[in-house]
Amino acid sequence: MERAKLHFDLARLVARFLNGELTHEEYDKLKAWIEVNDKHRELWNRLTNQEYLESNLEFWRRRDDNQWQNLLKRIRKGEREKRRFVLRNAWPYAAILTALLLIGVVTKYFINGNNSNKANTLALAAKKNAGILPEGGVAQLILGDGRVVNLKGSHGQTIIEKDGTKVQNEKSVLKYFVVPDKQGSAVFNTLKVPRGGEYKVTLADGTNVWLNAATSLKYPTRFDGKERIVFLSGEAYFEVKHDAAHPFKVMIGNTVVRVLGTKFNVSAYKDDTKEMVSLIEGSVEVSRRKEGHKEGVVLKPGYSAIIGENEIAVNNDNENVKTTVAWKDSMFVFKNETLESIMKRLSRWYDVGIVYDDNVDKYIHFTGKVQKYESIDDVLHLIEMTNKVTFDITGREIRVKLNKTVPNEKWVTNGEEE
Repeated sequence: MERAKLHFDLARLVARFLNGELTHEEYDKLKAWIEVNDKHRELWNRLTNQEYLESNLEFWRRRDDNQWQNLLKRIRKGEREKRRFVLRNAWPYAAILTALLLIGVVTKYFINGNNSNKANTLALAAKKNAGILPEGGVAQLILGDGRVVNLKGSHGQTIIEKDGTKVQNEKSVLKYFVVPDKQGSAVFNTLKVPRGGEYKVTLADGTNVWLNAATSLKYPTRFDGKERIVFLSGEAYFEVKHDAAHPFKVMIGNTVVRVLGTKFNVSAYKDDTKEMVSLIEGSVEVSRRKEGHKEGVVLKPGYSAIIGENEIAVNNDNENVKTTVAWKDSMFVFKNETLESIMKRLSRWYDVGIVYDDNVDKYIHFTGKVQKYESIDDVLHLIEMTNKVTFDITGREIRVKLNKTVPNEKWVTNGEEE
């Protein structure tokens, strides 16, 4: 009975880890169990391995359907009765038992993707040291005459442009107010968000734009012409004010995103090989400005356009689209994302350099979520818990190393539980 209770507790903790619901106490308990010996580390490595879990779940799905349903009933009964759950003839080291206990979470999280919008972390690491933290609400505003105003969530800071436009900066939000007796032509402003920062701007037409780290947006102080045009480099989330008579356009390199009124995300960093537009609400048209390219594509909510050098591919995955905009709500959400892609995002947000050892596979995939305002130490530790890589931090440089301490894959000996 005690061993079954231990296995159930382990399954529950792993499930809560995968769902981003661990408390400080549970995190410490799970970490202590993992570090008991190599067998525990190896089991942990298995239970956070997508291929391993999928193969075991598929094995049981292929068995007699009645037996499968009976197992599910027993698992659900065990979840209700908590400590009273016992499954006879437990497998060696409870690997399959634990996987079965996790069916509800694992199937959703690893196979179908866990897309809960709850603002929870994968784990809440104990914060003995602050470590490297993001700077948050910081930006520079470059005015039409070249003046540079440093912004840092100032309270009540007011800026007057030469055309009479009033710009109010408060709580990391920049707001534009057009003065009725406008003077002369509109001028362009540029809002630049550094690595480690983020900022929001409300344009003169009421459009709201959230700028991610290492991003710049160029826009007029007011929209006078037939079209509302802005220029983006980096990543931003748009909530465009509806105005059918004046289409809104976002220019990203050689790509044009044309909208009337909608919510969408644009990722167009210069160090990424592709640009991406993800639509949350409304309708947008994505097209290339280069000669010889085919006509643009129109996106529906839940679709993304991935813009390459020679083509625009369309992806229909509503859950992935939600994942791409999680940064706006102070979350990092990784869904089967490569190590290289994750480290790029962390590099921009925490303003750190990334160095890889030669034997590190940059295309290892990870799935998980964590709050953006956690210390980078916490984020890296969560990745380390997969036992794939380890990290060394020196100043503001992070070295990614292969984890050489992972035990041999063959961890069950003679079918006996150890």
